[in-house]
Amino acid sequence: MKYNLLIIAFLINSFSLSIFSQPNGSLEFDFTKEHHVNHGIFWKPGVNHGNFFWEAWVKPNVNAQYVISDGYGGQHALLFGFSGGTTQLALTGNLWDITTNMGKSFGTDETVPVNQWCHIAVGWDGQKIVTFINGVPSGIVPYSGQRSTTPGSGAGVLFVGGSDHNNFNGKIARIRGFEGSLPMDSLLNSFTPEIHFRNSYLKSNGEIVTASFLADYSLPLKTYPDLSLGYQGVNHTGVLSRGIDVGFFGFKPNFLTNLPNWTPEPVTSPVYLRSTVPIPAGAKVYDSFNRADSTPAFNSIGLSSADKGFDDSRAGKRWNGTSVNQWGILSGRALNTGPFSTPVWIETGSPNMDVRATRLRGNFGTGNIELVYRYQDDSNYGRIYVSNGIIYLIEIVNGSYSLVLSANQPSPSWNELKVVANGNQVSVYCDSTQIITTASKNLMTATKAGMLGSGGTGERFDNFTVYAP
Repeated sequence: MKYNLLIIAFLINSFSLSIFSQPNGSLEFDFTKEHHVNHGIFWKPGVNHGNFFWEAWVKPNVNAQYVISDGYGGQHALLFGFSGGTTQLALTGNLWDITTNMGKSFGTDETVPVNQWCHIAVGWDGQKIVTFINGVPSGIVPYSGQRSTTPGSGAGVLFVGGSDHNNFNGKIARIRGFEGSLPMDSLLNSFTPEIHFRNSYLKSNGEIVTASFLADYSLPLKTYPDLSLGYQGVNHTGVLSRGIDVGFFGFKPNFLTNLPNWTPEPVTSPVYLRSTVPIPAGAKVYDSFNRADSTPAFNSIGLSSADKGFDDSRAGKRWNGTSVNQWGILSGRALNTGPFSTPVWIETGSPNMDVRATRLRGNFGTGNIELVYRYQDDSNYGRIYVSNGIIYLIEIVNGSYSLVLSANQPSPSWNELKVVANGNQVSVYCDSTQIITTASKNLMTATKAGMLGSGGTGERFDNFTVYAP
């Protein structure tokens, strides 16, 4: 079985993830025993290591922390893992900037549940650090410095599962990484390791080799993603070229550590037990998006049906739109996972409508959302757009965009965006504060409402609701 991670488009620049097969075994780490794997010197201290991209299949458990780490502490070329916790875990990490002698932190506002398989990744293209959950960008931090590690005890050592502290708890099924210059610059300066976990394998000469873990550590990746400007969607052949000059020890890890146990458990899709969602009183249309993740990593099936349709049927109306297949659900919220930005919509039964949705606010996303009201087709609809603290009311009529009004958000802490269209009056609210009101005779007969998303990290929609005004 293969998971095809779709190209994720950004407003500025794009990352892409390559196709990869399901891992066939995993290591089980117990953080109370400080299980970890020591690969020896990997990052040369004191030099700029340039861009990177690392990905892993993991099944974190309670209090899981580092998945990949440089050294024992202090100044790291890369730390990447989970923040710890008992039910939900956010991704977190940092790197060391040798130009400022300061650390740079990154992470996600969204979380993953404990004891379920998920795909995690982090990449840096020289301009921004982007963190992924299940193939979806879930955190972005601008960064354009020089990444390195500094000489000292344990500096430059590649650990899987932590070291003598901050250990991972759970299972890791595979880790792949790209380290080096931009792929478009020089393959000779790139290094692409792939770590598999299996207890035996067949060599080309027919010999069966038994190994407790990490049997294919030094194999090059078949492909790795190009993170550079103008090259999104391009995969390059992986190479191993760094060698002993940076202290890479070869085929086997250091066995003088507290070793995890190998297990044949394969990666499986999360089991999602949907609870009954109470419909808000008086709602004509409602969608909590409280259902299984639908992302490029796990059986992407779009948004499917809402919790309630306008004719009072439960889950009676499906989401529609030319880009509906690239939309999905992550952590109980809707998002656009692909490059095309056209509305997804649902029938409301009337041109008079009160349309609402809540957003995800946090440290690693923009908190923007976009509502669509009185949608007729992709060339005719009203749009409420949030960007950098400014709310815009835009009308698209016969394909022509017209900015009607804009206003500053009342405060950065608002949660719900609302647009009310009733007759020729259109009003926009942040929570209960009215920020825009105007008269318009355009789109007076259109009866659909929905969402518009640009993809990337910022826009997450929750509790989409339509009331009669």
